[in-house]
Amino acid sequence: ERAQKFGADVTVNTSEVDLHEGILEATGGGAETIVDAVGSTQFLGGALPLLLPDGRLHVYGVDSSTEIKLDLFSGRGGWSLVMTAQDETQTHDQVCRYVQTGAIRLSDHYNCVVPLDDLKKGFDALASGDAFKVVATMGD
Repeated sequence: ERAQKFGADVTVNTSEVDLHEGILEATGGGAETIVDAVGSTQFLGGALPLLLPDGRLHVYGVDSSTEIKLDLFSGRGGWSLVMTAQDETQTHDQVCRYVQTGAIRLSDHYNCVVPLDDLKKGFDALASGDAFKVVATMGD
């Protein structure tokens, strides 16, 4: 739901279905674009067969020390790999501007707030599935 709220056409709940099978089923056979923002080497290694011909695999969740093995011939015809490396300072400043202007509402990205002294409640909420992201507050 959250990903679709932010514009995703298809989402797959990997606690219910295999990611690769879910993508193929949800898309009717493949995706024009796959975005990996986490840097899962296991996922990326099997992503090319999920792309439609001339599809694009966008990766920006990996760092320079990550080794990714791709079977270059597992895709279904012309595909593109787009690697985006962001300067952390530049990205931080841009995100801060988005928050200041209201383009990003931080409250859309967490659903549990706990005092730092009671952080265990936040971890319990994550473990039970009641929370997807916890914010700990300090002081009054």
